[in-house]
Amino acid sequence: MNIVTFTKLEKIWSYIWPALLFKGKEVEGKPLELHLSKGRLLLQVEDAIYSYDDLYHVFKKAFEMVDLPASGAKSLILGYGLGSIPYILERHHQRIYPFTGVEYDHTIISLAQKYATPRLTSPVGLLHVDALVFMDRNRQQYDFICVDIFHGGRVPAFAKETDFLEQLSDSLTPKGLLLFNYMKTDEADFTTFYQRFLDVFPEGQYLDLGSNYVLVNRPKKGSNIQK
Repeated sequence: MNIVTFTKLEKIWSYIWPALLFKGKEVEGKPLELHLSKGRLLLQVEDAIYSYDDLYHVFKKAFEMVDLPASGAKSLILGYGLGSIPYILERHHQRIYPFTGVEYDHTIISLAQKYATPRLTSPVGLLHVDALVFMDRNRQQYDFICVDIFHGGRVPAFAKETDFLEQLSDSLTPKGLLLFNYMKTDEADFTTFYQRFLDVFPEGQYLDLGSNYVLVNRPKKGSNIQK
């Protein structure tokens, strides 16, 4: 596969007129699109953003509110997308982690390999597998896990079940950090899910980031985030 890079002029022009790089493969009847926008890679389905480099504000904000592991921490991303998470960690936090990236969509993996992952310093092993299947089979432990999986703007049902949360717990090292992205769509549903989360992670808290909550398995020292 040819790896694509962009000139400085192309990035500057994208602030004025975003360039469509890919359009195809419908997700729940809506086309998946990749743009070069504001000098960044924007992957979206209509108004649902899957990846947006360091303008993926949910994780950009979340990383500023937690105690990140030191570089070298073994890390897992469930819902890799185009790799906004490692991009933000490298660009804004100077963290280099060995990543396992789990992504169920083969088209997104191909786009990541073509446009995004080659620019990273962090080593990334991309796996084409559903997060549920991966966690069922996983026997490794990680120092850092980010969960960013959505179906049509909602966290899939399996990811909100106690069994899945317990698998996440089993996959964390004793001092490991978990961040779980949850889009605000149904407050009653979130309340139920959050109680399950606390049953598995009794010290858990959540970050209220506007359109999203990010659940954390343990608080930052001295933090006053939501309990």
